[in-house]
Amino acid sequence: MKPQLPTTDAAGRPENLDSKRPDSGTRDRIAAGTFLVLLLLSFPGRGYSQSVTPDHPPCPDTGSVGHIFWVIPAFNVTCQGTFNPLTPREKFGEWLEGTYDPRGLGWYAILTATVEHSSRDGYCGYGKGWGGYGKCFGSLELEANTSSFLGDFLLPSLLHQDPRYFRLGRASFGGRVAYAVSRVFVTHSDEGHWVFNSSALSGTAISAGLSNLYFPKQQVGWGPTVGRAAIDLGNTALYNLAAEFWPDIETVLHHVR
Repeated sequence: MKPQLPTTDAAGRPENLDSKRPDSGTRDRIAAGTFLVLLLLSFPGRGYSQSVTPDHPPCPDTGSVGHIFWVIPAFNVTCQGTFNPLTPREKFGEWLEGTYDPRGLGWYAILTATVEHSSRDGYCGYGKGWGGYGKCFGSLELEANTSSFLGDFLLPSLLHQDPRYFRLGRASFGGRVAYAVSRVFVTHSDEGHWVFNSSALSGTAISAGLSNLYFPKQQVGWGPTVGRAAIDLGNTALYNLAAEFWPDIETVLHHVR
């Protein structure tokens, strides 16, 4: 699971989800629709190259992006002209660095306090006050960490897949958007070939299932589980888009200053 991006209203303020939580039937339809859209976008389109070693670097810089919007950890985002595989130890190091990044943890704590609060159910359905907030933050972190541990370290190490996002950089805007979204379903093998991203998708599914053990009873069952998996996939697509375009945005902001 990649880090969540903020949900905002038209004025740019964090959107309060109070009284906007869909029922289980609506969640199922949203989950199915999200999955189908992402699946359709995952098919390769024109505007980007599938070559592992292109004639020129896929983006103008090298190395990790570091942080997206200065706070969201992106240590698994890279810009390599020639593919170099990671060892299991390096995969674990990237997972550990991103999971326990202080800036990232602070950002997720703020998101939990704003986006996940409802005046009816409190925080994530655990109730109001610091007790409800602590349980909500802990549950969300546990789900995210389980998903990322499985999908970004353990399963990629066992299945010999690469958990990183490789920026495309030099292509049309539409091609870069299609590429970023399609990486939800496609990744590199350790041999450098494009393969189905079974590691990340399995990590998402397993984590969503295990979350039934500790989420409140109103969020347990088939519908909520599918909904959490769909949200995880949607967040990953948004994360990839942000990782793809953030260096360009940062360059523009640097010139404006």
